[in-house]
Amino acid sequence: MSSKTSQYYFSYGSNISKAEWGSFRRGRDLPKGLLRAIGRAILPDHALAFHYRSGRRAGGAADIVESPGHLVHGFLFEMAGSAREALDRKEGAPHCYEPINVEVLLEDGRHVQALSYRVTAARREHHHVPPTAEYLDAIRSGYADRGIVDDRMLQAAAADTTLPEPVRLLAVYGTLRDGETRHNVLSRLGARQVSICRLAGRLLDLGPYPGAELHVRGNGVTAEVYELDDIDQALAMLDSIEGFRGWGRDDSLFRRTLVELSGTGGPSSAWVYEICDVPDDAKLISNGDWCARHSDAPAPLHFFVPLGPGRDNLIAGLTEALVARVVRGELGEDVPRDDTFEWDEDDCGHNITTGTQYQPWKPVSIGNAPEPGAALVQRALIALPAIQVVGPALAVEAREAVAWQVGVFA
Repeated sequence: MSSKTSQYYFSYGSNISKAEWGSFRRGRDLPKGLLRAIGRAILPDHALAFHYRSGRRAGGAADIVESPGHLVHGFLFEMAGSAREALDRKEGAPHCYEPINVEVLLEDGRHVQALSYRVTAARREHHHVPPTAEYLDAIRSGYADRGIVDDRMLQAAAADTTLPEPVRLLAVYGTLRDGETRHNVLSRLGARQVSICRLAGRLLDLGPYPGAELHVRGNGVTAEVYELDDIDQALAMLDSIEGFRGWGRDDSLFRRTLVELSGTGGPSSAWVYEICDVPDDAKLISNGDWCARHSDAPAPLHFFVPLGPGRDNLIAGLTEALVARVVRGELGEDVPRDDTFEWDEDDCGHNITTGTQYQPWKPVSIGNAPEPGAALVQRALIALPAIQVVGPALAVEAREAVAWQVGVFA
């Protein structure tokens, strides 16, 4: 962790609650405005723990401990005036809790250095200390105040049960991709490819490898998504390869961050490595695809989809991705109207175990122009607003259909 001072404060416990902080402030005649709300934030590679007995709380109080791949949800504040002194007093620093500097991730992609607190080594017990219902209610009240929905870590830590799964997905866009120079690293880790996605941002050619700038305006970045098993070993190896020196460090080549992916099972988080400092001679890869960087063609849009009951979610996901590309202005203006597109699900799907890739869905007819069933489909038309499932096939009413390039697998 960094030794830098910070003007921000990350709270993961009862200080998130407006009522809790307000009561403390009024009880000590402190002015308003010491803590200004910034937004929800995540502390990466940490977990919550209850191993400190608070006399004032008459039970366990929350602490943070390092835990690779796990996430602690909390809230970020900007400190003003005597906020630091007030927080030290409330947390019993330096005897009960000690101030530390952490790096937290905001929902807009920013990384922020912030002050937080952890229990001192002398006050940690070697067993679980159950919190009281009143203390948990204060934290849950703070979650409600700040719109923090995911309370799985809090529930598990408070009950001393198994923590929620760490983030096991990894999005790679460069030399770790299938067929590229460092893909063998993922093979050694036993990583399994689960999808191909398009990340918001832009991709830069840095010579022997690319660098992605995420959460910026751009044509998008094509990435393969893998699932990792031994998260401790995997992140340690990948951090070393990518030159990520650790949270709060300013000497990393790439920094590990989080992106949200959309899929048939709902949104999920994935780790990805983003370039820290862009060299002056970096060149934009216009199609956003490192594996097709020498081509002027638009980047293909790939989908890995299950067969059977997942059809509804598939079409919803395809439509969402298409709309996103329309909004970003990546598509042409080929907009046919009042046609019907039927999709045949025969011989479609994917095999994660062997890595075999198949065309997810192939159109058997486009309006009145039938497509040969075995033909490779270079372009596909998907409707934006109107979707319905008809019998064994999928019928999509193309009220405002837009054409886009799709990836074709042999």
